[in-house]
Amino acid sequence: MNALAVSGIPIVPAETICIQRRIQMCMSKTIRLKEETHAALQALKGEDETFDDVISRLVAERRERIDAGAGLWEGTDAAEKAREVRQQMKRGVGRQ
Repeated sequence: MNALAVSGIPIVPAETICIQRRIQMCMSKTIRLKEETHAALQALKGEDETFDDVISRLVAERRERIDAGAGLWEGTDAAEKAREVRQQMKRGVGRQ
């Protein structure tokens, strides 16, 4: 491919620019945070961690807690008892 240049600045084909833009757009996202949320994340962030690192760590920890609790009621009647209590609570709503 022959490179064209104007005043020493290379002219890049439009296809190349589009590909570069797509790659950049897929690699990062911007999210808005309240000041309090930013401060909380900053407090949880390790010295060598990025904000992406800390958020990824928090998500992974939450998933681990959920996975650890999965199946705890298996083989017990706890789920049925919880349903019964919920039904009783729903029936009692609005009664004084």
